[in-house]
Amino acid sequence: MSLQKRLKQARSDKFVGREAQLDLFRRNITAKIPEYPFLQISGQGGVGKTTLLARFQMLCHTLSVPQALTNEEEKTVPQTMCRLAQLLDQAGHPLKSFTERYQTYLQLQEKIEKEPDRPDLLSHLFSRAVGKSAVVVGRATPVTSLALDLVGPDVVESQVSALSGYLFRKLKNKDEVRLVLEPTIELSPLFVADLSRVAGARQVVLIFDTFEDTGHTLLPWLLQLFEGRYGDVSEYISFVFAGRSFDAHNWLPVEPLLEHCSLEPFTAEETKTYLANKDVTDQDTVDQIYHLSGGLPVYVSMLAAPDTVGASQATRSVVERFLRNIEHPDRRRAALYLALTRRFDRDVLAVLLPDVQDVDNLFAWLIGMPFVQVRRDYWQYHPLVRQQMIAYQRNQSRNEFEQLHRSLADYYNRQLVKRGGQAPDCWQRYVTWWPDYLEATYHALCAGPHKKLPQTQIELAELFFNRGFGAATVEWAVTLNQAADDLGEYQPLARWAGLILRVLGAVASEEPEQEIKSIFKLFDILCRSVNVEETPLVGSMMYLSRGNTYYKQGEYERAIADYDQAIELNPEYAAAYSNRGNTYSKQGEYERAIADYDQAIELNPEYAAAYYNTACAYALQENIEAALPPLRRALELDPANHLNLIPADADFDALRDDSRFQALLAGFSQDSH
Repeated sequence: MSLQKRLKQARSDKFVGREAQLDLFRRNITAKIPEYPFLQISGQGGVGKTTLLARFQMLCHTLSVPQALTNEEEKTVPQTMCRLAQLLDQAGHPLKSFTERYQTYLQLQEKIEKEPDRPDLLSHLFSRAVGKSAVVVGRATPVTSLALDLVGPDVVESQVSALSGYLFRKLKNKDEVRLVLEPTIELSPLFVADLSRVAGARQVVLIFDTFEDTGHTLLPWLLQLFEGRYGDVSEYISFVFAGRSFDAHNWLPVEPLLEHCSLEPFTAEETKTYLANKDVTDQDTVDQIYHLSGGLPVYVSMLAAPDTVGASQATRSVVERFLRNIEHPDRRRAALYLALTRRFDRDVLAVLLPDVQDVDNLFAWLIGMPFVQVRRDYWQYHPLVRQQMIAYQRNQSRNEFEQLHRSLADYYNRQLVKRGGQAPDCWQRYVTWWPDYLEATYHALCAGPHKKLPQTQIELAELFFNRGFGAATVEWAVTLNQAADDLGEYQPLARWAGLILRVLGAVASEEPEQEIKSIFKLFDILCRSVNVEETPLVGSMMYLSRGNTYYKQGEYERAIADYDQAIELNPEYAAAYSNRGNTYSKQGEYERAIADYDQAIELNPEYAAAYYNTACAYALQENIEAALPPLRRALELDPANHLNLIPADADFDALRDDSRFQALLAGFSQDSH
């Protein structure tokens, strides 16, 4: 048995209270068919929802009922299905068909993400493979339905056509194209079928923790699941949801089979019983703990933790009481210092306490604390405990607070370098170093927001240029917002983080028109926030990005104005010349377009796309003699991509019957085989 399982078992053995909820769950999973296949647990933070779910899991284990739990670590519907499938597989109940198809999806996503010429929309699409697909099921063109929700109505035809055409050229398989564009719709029937097969004539329990964070993504998909949109769901499967709030209106479709349980803080008697189980029986101590904790289970357990129950005397806060009664100074420092981290492991503890010899035993003691939660590959404090400890340390010693954050920022920056986060091609494999970057950013802001914020604004520009409006950008904004909260001051950071989050929230709305407006609003924020005199290269990237968006919207004059600005900031920006050339070409100004392509090629003689676009401009002028040399060079530099593009590219229609054009394509086609 692992240490984590032993800790879970030990905590479960000491479980007190919540008998009504436990009895309801026990009756549910011991019945032939669950009376309430939908169980909703709600209550404020720290009231014990996660602890109750752990008890549910233990009951399932005792009664040999397959179960799986997912939480906020899974960001999308496909990731959620995958996590549930992984846990059931580990318990000996594999979802074979789903897992095989999901692995194919990951392989296709990785393949497309590595393509340098992928449309900008694809990164956006991958990061938003979430419940939003639920609103578009049943449209006449299911293969492009999710893409329809990601662009404005005035560019749907061109964007979707380009996206679908690109994927067909790359994948050459309509089933794989559908899987890339609509993973939720393609994977859900397999998930339901496999899950129902595992259930057979026995119960299976799926548990969704922290539903306040995931519900906006999962609920539309779940309701469709319950309605049978993806196939019949076995009556032996039950679903448990835990979140801070409960909106009955959201659950009306399943209301006849749903039971809602609201958790409240412990009463004085429940607190007394809980503490007696912890061998805390002195009435003055019991009364003090109840008064300090307000009966909130996370605080009661914190104050009753081993080595922390001491003399019965009043203290100003839960944290002071907790720390005062830890006799060992290293344990006291460890408990306080690790509250500064959003996630930690043994290595992080060693960074914060470099002078401690026995880090292993200290770490083992710490993760045994009742307020420490284990995640997949790290630990973290319960948010309420962490919040109080951060405020306590910030007020006790601002210098120490900032120095510890600097040490953590330095540590994560070293990890970032080790994982290739500063390599030239780092964005092609950003998932390997992205978590370290987020933590480095968070701790650097906490150590010195005045110094870090300007650099962070530049980093957002770089992030947006490389990842667009994807999950990475949202995670980045959430990280800034949390740093602002944990600092408790420095309003410029709070205002800026809040503004970015609001814009991103609008981008994620289901109204395409609002999404497009929000995209330009964020562009404006970025262009204004970046000091172009100090960082002209980053500023040029932002103007190029906004110009590209105007181009896709058909607003060519605005696009040209932004490309002009990008070139003014960075006169050697080949992509800005090439993209401005594309815009001139769209307006029929082929000579100006060719001049820009020539400039791009002069700056970058290996720029295959600029040669290709030059050939397109000459072809549109029906000048085959001028079109063939740059087309030949484009094929020499990137034969696979351009051989796929040419057959469907209307720019070459005037040349298709010319024998010289046909011979050129035939020669490269033979070379590619």
